[in-house]
Parts: sequence; structure tokens; C-alpha cells
Amino acid sequence: MNDSKLIARIDGGLVNKMLAYMSAKVIANYLNKSLNVHWTPHLGGLCENIFILFNDPKTISLSAVDYDKYHKDEKFIFSREEFEGINSLEVLSNATNIVLKEYYLEIRPKFIPVDLYNQEMIKVWKGLDIMPEIMKMVPKIEGEAITLHLRRHHGNIKISMNSYENIILREISENPSSKIFITTDNLEDKQYLLSKYPDTCFANDIKTYWDIKNESGVIDAFVDILTINQTRKIYTPKGSTFTYLAKYDNEEIISVHIPNDF
Repeated sequence: MNDSKLIARIDGGLVNKMLAYMSAKVIANYLNKSLNVHWTPHLGGLCENIFILFNDPKTISLSAVDYDKYHKDEKFIFSREEFEGINSLEVLSNATNIVLKEYYLEIRPKFIPVDLYNQEMIKVWKGLDIMPEIMKMVPKIEGEAITLHLRRHHGNIKISMNSYENIILREISENPSSKIFITTDNLEDKQYLLSKYPDTCFANDIKTYWDIKNESGVIDAFVDILTINQTRKIYTPKGSTFTYLAKYDNEEIISVHIPNDF
């Protein structure tokens, strides 16, 4: 790796930041550049640096002041759309440093083949050096289990509790010993299902409920992601990046989309 840099300003919640980081890592490696990241607070949140979750000594976190210096001084500065549209490395041939000024979710520039990009994304995800104290929080799931991603009212998602209960009852009827992992940011909904189906449903002990304003909330959400990765099937609202990331390196997980019902 030479002294030239890919400098990315990464925004979004946990999953958006994770996917953007992984994507930037793939691009930096492809261009033989070191990766520098400025993590921006999301929606007024206080916890922006996801390196509380894993180690990456090869990537440098930049302060806002340091990022602004690059943004001001560099000539090769790209928006998301501009960088995605680059189809030839010749455009970047004279670039010492490359600055991406708005980065959330994934960016795949056209000069990186799709198959190669996808393979490298999985390598980055599988290669995460997750903090030992976080791994200790992830339960070991014995036998087969199912994930129920409980998100009833979020953006365009409109799913009734009755729809989720029907899924639980159907799974129980097919296999009375079914174990269903509940992942949600709604404490009331989780407690309802755990109380009504105590022999079937289980969940991690989460106190902050994915509160992006503190580190504990980010860690709680990441522990749920690592738990979901051990299950064999995920029932999830369509378009959920949370469950998309949770099954990233596990092709055996079946993903079933829950349609809106009102």
C-alpha cells in the first residue's frame, strides 16, 4: 500500500455505516490506497465511529477538521453519483488522494467488476476482527432457529402484530419445538411476544434498543446482527438493510419478506 489515500465521509446509522465502510475498504484495496474515514454523527447521534465494534489498524479515522482539509485541498473530489459513474481507471490515473464527499450504504464504481466487488465485500465482512468483549455477548444458538425481524411501522413498512403472530403460529404448527429469535427496536412489541410465546420466542437482553446516541445502542444492534447470522431463516420486512447485513456471509439462510397488510 502506498502513501496515497481514499478519503471517505461516511454517514448513516449502524448498518449504513458498516456497508459504506466495507465498500470503501474494497475500493481502497482495489486502487492500492490506504483508507481514511470521517464518521459523521447520524440524526444528532453521539456515536459515529463503528470501530468500537472491531479493530482495523490499517484504516485511519479522521476528525471533521482533518477531513475538511482534504476536502478543500484535493482536486479529485467526487459525489456518490460521480464516483459510481467512473468506468475507467484512466480518470483516476493522476490522483494521489481521492475524496468521497458523501458516502452511505455501498458504492461500486463501474471500473470494478460486479462479481469481484461482491466477493471482496464478503471477504471484508468475514475478516472483521470483532472485539472479544462483543463476541462474548453473542449467544451460541444450539440447533436450528428462526429470526423474526419485528419492525411494524417504519417508513413505508406497515405490518400488523397479527401478521407476526401468524408467522409464529405457522412455524409452531410445522415444528412444535421451533425457536424464534426476536430482533426489534421496540421494547413493548418484544415483551409482548416473549410473554405470549415464552417456550418459542427468545431475544437478547437489550437495554438501549439501538439508540444511536450512545455506544451501547450500537453494540446491542451489532450483537443482534451476529445472532441472526446463526439462524436458518429470517422473516423480515422488504428492503431491510439490517437483515441484509445479518445474512451477508451465510448463503444458507432463507430470507422471507413480510408484506405490508394495511
